[in-house]
Amino acid sequence: MLAVSAVTGAGFAVSNANRAEQRRVDAEAQRLSAQSQAELANPELAFLLAAAAYRTRPNTQTEGALLTSVVNRPEVKERIRVDEPVTAVATSADARRVWIGTASGDVYVRRAADELIRAEVFGAEVTALVPTRPGADSVIGVAGGDVVTLDRQLRPIMVRKPGAFVASLAVEGSTGRVAVGTDDGRVLVYPPASAEPTMTFSAESAGVGADLGVTALAWTPDGDLIAAGENGFGRFDLGVPGEAV
Repeated sequence: MLAVSAVTGAGFAVSNANRAEQRRVDAEAQRLSAQSQAELANPELAFLLAAAAYRTRPNTQTEGALLTSVVNRPEVKERIRVDEPVTAVATSADARRVWIGTASGDVYVRRAADELIRAEVFGAEVTALVPTRPGADSVIGVAGGDVVTLDRQLRPIMVRKPGAFVASLAVEGSTGRVAVGTDDGRVLVYPPASAEPTMTFSAESAGVGADLGVTALAWTPDGDLIAAGENGFGRFDLGVPGEAV
């Protein structure tokens, strides 16, 4: 009985120590992020502090601080100022349009020398932004389990709901087809003008387990899809979906 009590006590001690260490790491990352934002007048120092914060604890706050410090560097051609952490960025092929997603769910767009337009689109962090076509004036954004197409004025014109947290997004430039990867290991393919998928398949044959999710997607020039996860990646011929080639 004493031995059992001693083992239980040791387990609690280890658990408490682990929680204390996690709190210490979180506090250090928060401190470094805040210090980086306070040192933006010194771009090199701000970048080093933000990089250290992100290495200490990669999360929305530290990623936002890192992105802010990067665009604050003097070699950056143009700065677009937003007063909240930036979590996603996309540009048009000619770089005349820039879309910015934030941790609060807002989306901004800047066209050439035009003023910055802001819209409260999502209620959660924007994790991805991709133009609908290389020369298009519309963009697709992702937050949580929503995939939303926004028009020129950042008004939602189509909402796709894959039924799970969206972990990756890829748009085929030549056709506008939209591929979505979820955190339960599925890939969904949508036509450019439809909110319903024409194809859904599991990426498990590529080594992407259902518990890990499809964390990256890319279209190949010949219309295949490359899906990747923590345990591997594979190329999928959409004529035979679900089997990596």
